[in-house]
Amino acid sequence: MPAILTSISGKRWDRKIADGLHNTENAIARDARVWHLQCLPDGDAARTCHNAIKVS
Repeated sequence: MPAILTSISGKRWDRKIADGLHNTENAIARDARVWHLQCLPDGDAARTCHNAIKVS
């Protein structure tokens, strides 16, 4: 959620806009698929990443 919040800008002091941003942030957090893989920058890492996303 912190990565989402810091990536979205808008007029949060305007209640109507802030409500819309909040709804959008919640939808992204609820619906987006997220992976966290720790690996080296090599061919095996690329295949692991591809396979993890492809299977989901």
